[in-house]
Amino acid sequence: MLYTLLKSLLRAAVWVFYKEIQVQGRELLPQKGPLLLAVNHPNTFMDPIVVALLLRQRTGFLANGGIFANAFLKWIFARLHLIPVYRPQDVKVGEPIDNSKTFQKSADYLLKGGTIMIFPEGSSVNEMKLRKLKTGTARIALETAARQHFTSGLLISPVSLTYSDPTRFHSRLYIGVGEPLAVDPYAAAYAADPVAAVQALTEQLRMRLQQNMLELDTREEELLHRRISRLYREQLMQEGEPTGGEAPFGFSNRWPGPLPTIGSSCRKPMHASGRRPTAILSW
Repeated sequence: MLYTLLKSLLRAAVWVFYKEIQVQGRELLPQKGPLLLAVNHPNTFMDPIVVALLLRQRTGFLANGGIFANAFLKWIFARLHLIPVYRPQDVKVGEPIDNSKTFQKSADYLLKGGTIMIFPEGSSVNEMKLRKLKTGTARIALETAARQHFTSGLLISPVSLTYSDPTRFHSRLYIGVGEPLAVDPYAAAYAADPVAAVQALTEQLRMRLQQNMLELDTREEELLHRRISRLYREQLMQEGEPTGGEAPFGFSNRWPGPLPTIGSSCRKPMHASGRRPTAILSW
């Protein structure tokens, strides 16, 4: 009841805050579990909200264990399907970190057909690039599948978020959903070398997340990208060309163009590839 009510309120809030939300690959999102949603994490509180709104099913979340200290909040979080995960900064100095209960609760939830959202980067930083992934996502996935002798049907769905400006009202958000990763085929690799299997699955997840997000090397490039893209969008509007359609609650299945990596290897003009600048600077 609380989850459903809160989801309805947040849907309205997101619709007001964002001028446009566009989704690529929405049809790739499984609508039932067992499912791990692996999401990059550029915008602390908004990321879990906008992704959860894409799904019909209820979504559990792995959340910072430090917020579970208060008994009342712990009761609330339990009804919102939050599972605590502890990082070094969440425990006292010298106190060992024990996430065995986190892994067990996650596996129990998933094997009941649940969906859990996790942020493999481990923390939130407002920047346009994917940071190094922690191995927790792969470990939870493989340990869960192993409990069912790798017949669980568990999938990992990569979801990439790219914000035009995370802190600006009426900004835009692009959500890229990648092909789900099946965990059961890692049975032989996990039996031979669990550590290597975790690393291999983490690397596959990294590649699929990067396929659907815009990555820039520096903060200066981000600022330049935002300024230029706003100029081109204004020009398109003056020319009467489409800049992306609206949809109920701000969600659209249209994608305005590819989001290539513009990094240190790309210092030529952004339209030198032969494509119109708007194909690259897509908001």
